[in-house]
Amino acid sequence: MIEFIDMTLAFCVALGFALGIISGLTPGLHLNNFASMLLAISPQLILLGLTPFQMASIILAASISQTFFDAIPAIFLGAPDSETALSVLPGQRLMLEGRGIEAVRLSALGSAGSIAFALLLVYPLSWIISSYYDYLVKYVGVILLAISLMMIKSERGPWIEGQGSLVHWKYKLIAGMLFLTSGVLGIFAFEHEDLLYSPLDLEPQVLLPLLSGI
Repeated sequence: MIEFIDMTLAFCVALGFALGIISGLTPGLHLNNFASMLLAISPQLILLGLTPFQMASIILAASISQTFFDAIPAIFLGAPDSETALSVLPGQRLMLEGRGIEAVRLSALGSAGSIAFALLLVYPLSWIISSYYDYLVKYVGVILLAISLMMIKSERGPWIEGQGSLVHWKYKLIAGMLFLTSGVLGIFAFEHEDLLYSPLDLEPQVLLPLLSGI
């Protein structure tokens, strides 16, 4: 069996797991930082013999390992990223009760369960995308708009006694304003995409500087 193992691929997976551990344990450091650096040096990596599949395996392995470790700073330091923001309050509540390790264990079990569930969806989703890709691309804007409107409608905000039932409309209004503001920002950024310049002679990407600035 040993001779059938792709040692280069195994090294890429191990490297990805290590990067995921670093980004998961370091507050403010996101996997996208490593992804952008990997993209920047991808021509050199290809010259060294790495394939796009092997480079993609680094990012995939990093994204998997990060989901197990990013709960640690979120719970013990109160420094979540965008993916773990919702787990801060219940996680810190357990930590204040002296059950911080249990909160991390529950988060790890949730991550493992989500990965197992995602593996079950690989084949059916691959079949759906491959069979209806052109149709989905044609109406993807409508689908995303419908999902966004459903999320805005479901926004209720925190429940505080004495505020009344109409307070939920305030949070729906705030969510709608944030949605429109982000849309205007996206339109502005993509309309000025021609002003971008890559010092590495790569194709300029507007999302990297936009999300880095945010």
